[in-house]
Amino acid sequence: MNKQYIGVLIIFVIIIGAISIGFFFENSTSRGDGERVEIPFTDKNLPKYTMAQVSQHSSSDDCFIVVDENVYDITSYVSGEEHPGGQKSIISGCGNNETDRFGRIHSPKANEDLKEFLIGIVE
Repeated sequence: MNKQYIGVLIIFVIIIGAISIGFFFENSTSRGDGERVEIPFTDKNLPKYTMAQVSQHSSSDDCFIVVDENVYDITSYVSGEEHPGGQKSIISGCGNNETDRFGRIHSPKANEDLKEFLIGIVE
């Protein structure tokens, strides 16, 4: 093998490796202290769900809700005991569009807290 061929091969491997690492860490970044931090979704890269898909997540073990055309996976919240209205009030909304009920009952802080569970938008 000649030296030019080996050089081209090494550069090719480096480029493929860099691209692979970019795909692997697409939605995260480092803070500089070595800890990875998740980059929030943008409107452009949010997965899209139909209401039929959302409705399939309607139990305490698998709970999606829709609020203002956004889809939230609140399964981990349902299993906790921190909801002031109790677990039953959340479970009844699993798999549904809860925009009206959520807006009537919840504070601006609850709206902020909900953002943590954002997984997509309704198409």
